[in-house]
Amino acid sequence: SHGSGGGGAGGRSGGFLRNVAPAGEVLGATTTCGIYVDKFLRKGYKNDIDAVKKVQKFLNEYMKAGLPENGIFGPNTETALKKFQASHSDKILKPWGLKLPTGIFYLTTQTEVNNIMCPELNLLIPVLTPFETNPLAPKRD
Repeated sequence: SHGSGGGGAGGRSGGFLRNVAPAGEVLGATTTCGIYVDKFLRKGYKNDIDAVKKVQKFLNEYMKAGLPENGIFGPNTETALKKFQASHSDKILKPWGLKLPTGIFYLTTQTEVNNIMCPELNLLIPVLTPFETNPLAPKRD
């Protein structure tokens, strides 16, 4: 009886160790955050309201934008997003060969926001495809 009890404890501690440092799934154990926004957003389009709220919250916290977090992608949200894009132009605009911000929450902007909100994701810039041809992009309002 005593021996089997010890075995049980051994099994438990083994399980505990496995949870702390799983072989081959370290990412799962160490990542405490995840993708912050997984949608593409644009003024005048049918946007995901919750995603817009998250972007507004991000712009308020990161850029002191003072936006209402109402999920409506209006001119003020667009302006604040442009300021953010301009301030991170190397990662957001340069890959597209752009000099001026677009105000569109799309591939490089999304990647940069997600990396700021969760640095351990360390996301790479995705393949750049035009907004209009991306099946995941919202449609015009």
